[in-house]
Amino acid sequence: MIISIPPTSANFSVKTADKQEKLLTEIPALYLEIATNYEVLGQLEQAFASYQQAYTSAWALQQFFQAGDALRKLIASYISQGQIDEVQTSRIFLQADEQAVKVYGMMNT
Repeated sequence: MIISIPPTSANFSVKTADKQEKLLTEIPALYLEIATNYEVLGQLEQAFASYQQAYTSAWALQQFFQAGDALRKLIASYISQGQIDEVQTSRIFLQADEQAVKVYGMMNT
C-alpha cells in the first residue's frame, strides 16, 4: 500500500487557492451556458433555474456584468412565456441597478 503525503509548501497552497478562485469565478458563465442549452431544448423550468443560479452566483462573486446578463436572459425567458410584463421588468432592473450602485459605492470608500 502506497500512502501519498500531500505537499506542505506554501507555494502549493497559493497555487491551489488561485486555481480554486479561478474555477469559482467561472461558475456563473457555466450556469448561463447550461441555461441556454436547456432553453434550446425546450426545458424551460430547468432554464429558469439555471438563469437564477447564474444571476445569484455572479452577484455573490460581485461579477455585476455577468449578473446583469443572466438577469436579462432570465427576464427575456419569462417575457417570452408571458410570465412577466414590462413594468415588472423595469422594476427588477431598477432594483438590481440600485443594489449594484450601493455595492460599487462601498467598494470605492
